[in-house]
Amino acid sequence: MNELEGKHHDNVSEHHLIDNEWIITTELVRKLNYYIVTVGGERDVTKRPPVTKTALQTVSIGHVKRLLYRIDTTKSNNSEDFPAWISEAAAEDL
Repeated sequence: MNELEGKHHDNVSEHHLIDNEWIITTELVRKLNYYIVTVGGERDVTKRPPVTKTALQTVSIGHVKRLLYRIDTTKSNNSEDFPAWISEAAAEDL
C-alpha cells in the first residue's frame, strides 16, 4: 500500500523473530502479502472506491438513543461485535 501511495522505502532493515527464526521486514511483508492473496484473492488496485471528504454532522444524544432503542435484537450481527441486545439494553448509558 505504501508503494502504491508513493511512500515506498528501500532502506527497511528491521528483523523480527518469528517461530524461532529471524526474518527481515521485507521478507515478512512478502510472506504476509502471499497469505492475504491466497485467502482473499488478487485485488485490482485501480478499482479502489473514490475517497470523498464530507463534513461530520452534529448528532444529538437523543437521536443516538432512539437509534439504539430501535435495534432489532432478533437479527444476527457480525460475530466480532457485541450482541445487539446489549446496545438496546445499555442505550441510556451508551
